[in-house]
Amino acid sequence: MTMHILLIDNRPQHNCAMHNSLADMGYSVTISRTAGNALAYLKRHPQAIKALLWHLDPTPAAVELIKQVENIRQQTHLPFVLVGQGMGHQHIRAALAGGAALVMSEPYHTFTLQRLLTHILADNDYYTLHAAFRRTPAPTGVRRARFDLKSPEEARFLANLFAMCYPDPAKAALGLHELMMNAVEHGLLGFNFEAKNKLLINGTWADTLYAAVGNNTDPQTHAIAELDITPEGISTLITDPGKGFDWHPYTTFDEARLNSPNGRGIATACQYSFDSLVFTDGGRTVTAFTAFKPITTETDENQQLIGNGWPILRPYTV
Repeated sequence: MTMHILLIDNRPQHNCAMHNSLADMGYSVTISRTAGNALAYLKRHPQAIKALLWHLDPTPAAVELIKQVENIRQQTHLPFVLVGQGMGHQHIRAALAGGAALVMSEPYHTFTLQRLLTHILADNDYYTLHAAFRRTPAPTGVRRARFDLKSPEEARFLANLFAMCYPDPAKAALGLHELMMNAVEHGLLGFNFEAKNKLLINGTWADTLYAAVGNNTDPQTHAIAELDITPEGISTLITDPGKGFDWHPYTTFDEARLNSPNGRGIATACQYSFDSLVFTDGGRTVTAFTAFKPITTETDENQQLIGNGWPILRPYTV
């Protein structure tokens, strides 16, 4: 079955070129000049489109324009990819807030876009599950929870389940999904950044990942996800049995990795999803915290500012 992509691009010459490139990849493409026209098309054909691809020049008005797509995302829950030149942090954050699954910077190789789209569309069950949880009332009475974590399916489920306890579930779900998948893929199964990158590019990542999941038959070998709710806020602590890693290069959106098929999850969690993100035990444990009330940017001897202006807080101890 041919995948149908809705391309939002107001540049006639460029959208024709993009249309041809996507068609060469085997996708069926419909072009819309504006976000409003795109939404009108989706209302007429709610089951036809499988993903949104939006090209936008990052002008000063671009952040406001990006927010238009959030209306589409709230009604359709489709994977959304933003492509543009010179994407800065403010554009990336706005795109993530609008529900973007991926932000790419031009110029890029058509092959890279093809692999990324294939990966996103293959993982569309996550977006469907996310949409279902957004329509589910938040659980009440939960104060603390702990789960073993061994597979991508468990990571997706728990990310959405935990996210429903956060003040902004959609925002938290994106970061929790990335962190829990990291615990499974990198910590539990031992795939590093380079290995996953190579497998994604050659199109064998999914098969290799699930083969590794199937080979992990030891019931005692698993990651752990813990939820802790206090009067101050919500913490998710994720621990894996891996070798650890240097997380520092991955906490910001590095332009060199922007068009890479992997390597943006921690930056998304750190810069967008949570008030603070703390790695301990050599990178084997991460604590994602969101306060019920805004934290000031004033710091004391126990706090240290991170890139999004929120202080790093000491993780809760049980």
